[in-house]
Amino acid sequence: MTDDVIPPPRENSDLQGHEDAEAKVIEAWKSKRFPHAWLITGASGIGKATFAYRMARWILSGGDGGPGGGQGDGLFGDAAPASLYMPPESGTFRRIVSGGHPDFRAIEKPEGKTTIPVEDVRAVLSFVQQTAAESDWKAIVIDTADELNTSGANAILKALEEPPPRTLFLLVSHAPGRLLPTIRSRCRKLALQPLAPTVLTSLLSRYAPDIGAGDAELLAELSEGSIGTALDYAAAGGIDLYRAAMVLMSNPARPKPEQLYGLADMLSGKGAESAYTAFRTLMDWWMKRAIRAQASGMRPPTVLPEEDQALEAWFSLGGLETSMQLWEKLTGLLAQTDNPANLDKRQVIVSAFLEIQKTAAR
Repeated sequence: MTDDVIPPPRENSDLQGHEDAEAKVIEAWKSKRFPHAWLITGASGIGKATFAYRMARWILSGGDGGPGGGQGDGLFGDAAPASLYMPPESGTFRRIVSGGHPDFRAIEKPEGKTTIPVEDVRAVLSFVQQTAAESDWKAIVIDTADELNTSGANAILKALEEPPPRTLFLLVSHAPGRLLPTIRSRCRKLALQPLAPTVLTSLLSRYAPDIGAGDAELLAELSEGSIGTALDYAAAGGIDLYRAAMVLMSNPARPKPEQLYGLADMLSGKGAESAYTAFRTLMDWWMKRAIRAQASGMRPPTVLPEEDQALEAWFSLGGLETSMQLWEKLTGLLAQTDNPANLDKRQVIVSAFLEIQKTAAR
């Protein structure tokens, strides 16, 4: 599907659509009151970790893309830099990629773990007590802070409460509301916005060039500004999955068996894990969207023509309370393919639409 693969954040020099956030960082640096901790938030897949690494490289290079430097002494001259960009061939960039930069550390969840072990956190925090080796600052990226366990979060909090001088903490978070309030209060908040449709379609043309312009626009709508989500949907056939779901939702009282079982077979076959994940995500997204429309009385823009009839059918199932209950029931049911229940995907999909049919029959 993809002609190119987006590099992991540590290796990615390309970041689009977050110029306003970069300007805020540069302005804070110019003020000479640069915060020691930043909480970088926003939806998954929009470039938060890439931004954090980009920021760390820029700070470690002295704030101007060159070696040494510091926070004062005419850092920018008469013109401020336009972005935090640093070329991949620079020494700072290459050493961070290789893990050999003496003034940089990353805290990440190890593969196979559900949380970041506190031992990993403590090992990195011991580094912040050291003197910087070649830069004026030391930098730590935590990707993501959401994956810290209680002990790890408390260790980070202690470091934020007593920060060593010129030590930069960059915390990436998809769900900042789940973090300790005391962690949030000790960080400068930087909320990255969803990517604009023009940016997202441009990225899709680069990383999934076989997708037509029309489908790229649809994926931009379905992913709500997340290039990571858009590429996942593209790889999983998300547009066809969404259309099939909307066709079934358009006639909830009498779903056609060939359509229902055809979708169930498609999502439960060998190698269909990414398609099933995309389907779950799309259904959750659409039901939340429908419930918001029901509560506000404002219809959302149509992504596909089939969605109009599906939305009318959803509204006819009952009031807002009925919709909320059905959403909770369906999302819970679709999640039962995970451990420990590990139910058969085909059975779960059929059962989900039968639940909708049961609600429509009341």
